[in-house]
Amino acid sequence: MFGREAGFTLVELAIGLVIIGLLIGAILGGAQMIKNAKIRRQTQDLRALYGAVYVYFDKFLMLPGDGNADGYFDADDSVWADIEDQNLAYESKRSPFGAKYYFGSDT
Repeated sequence: MFGREAGFTLVELAIGLVIIGLLIGAILGGAQMIKNAKIRRQTQDLRALYGAVYVYFDKFLMLPGDGNADGYFDADDSVWADIEDQNLAYESKRSPFGAKYYFGSDT
């Protein structure tokens, strides 16, 4: 009589590999879902900020942060202060990726 040998069968190994593959796929897929959510949030932030800047402009006929009305943003955080002072419902100064939002002009 032959003794029973210890070890895994091919079916057990295959099932183990399938489970490991599913776990890896779920983890990687979850990371991509988080990244996509951050991208959507950043897009929403920028749209809200765009709207807040133009609401401020319509109300005061100058851009927020342009304290002397020369058409340029000042170098400090007065843009945020102007938007917050008018309660334009914009709250986030940071991107979902952790970077700070900045204002600037192309000149």
